[in-house]
Amino acid sequence: MTVAVARSGLEHRIQEIIEASLNAMEYRLVRVRYQFRPPFPASKKDRRLKRIVPQPNSQLQLMLERADGQIFGIQDCTRVHRHASALLDVADPIEHGFQLEVSSAGILRPLTRNSDFTDYVGHCVEITLAQILNGRRRFKGLLLGADGTQVKVQQDDEEFSGIPLQHIAEARLLMSPVLQKQIENIDNTEI
Repeated sequence: MTVAVARSGLEHRIQEIIEASLNAMEYRLVRVRYQFRPPFPASKKDRRLKRIVPQPNSQLQLMLERADGQIFGIQDCTRVHRHASALLDVADPIEHGFQLEVSSAGILRPLTRNSDFTDYVGHCVEITLAQILNGRRRFKGLLLGADGTQVKVQQDDEEFSGIPLQHIAEARLLMSPVLQKQIENIDNTEI
């Protein structure tokens, strides 16, 4: 497993369907996650009346940010939701009902692309590996950089270099003085 916008084959297919169009709308897809949940069993009353009640339990989450760096607000969520719904209705990559959730990547965003590890140098991060490296699976600290294949993180006085990107299962920003300053500079009228 590796850090990626999409992890499964279905998630990659959904990414292929919507990403170019969203890029043209000046949005950047940060993460695609699909979680299948089997349908709830029908209630006794529904079974007695032989009613079929469609219940889309599965969830498709699209996490985005604006390409111009501005705040991804509710209007953006609505616009993307309508557009992605139309694209997914036509392509129909999911065989059954699902709930579509569109959200901002947020201030504590996941790091899903190799470029994120260079864009967020100097920020605090939490990295979880798919396998143990030097007796550890989790690294928290200051992101010092990445070279396209490996990430360097400093935790307290220890420096961990050589965390292979292909072994990263999850990575996200943590609250830090740098992020706190960004929050303080946000103009609430833009939200």
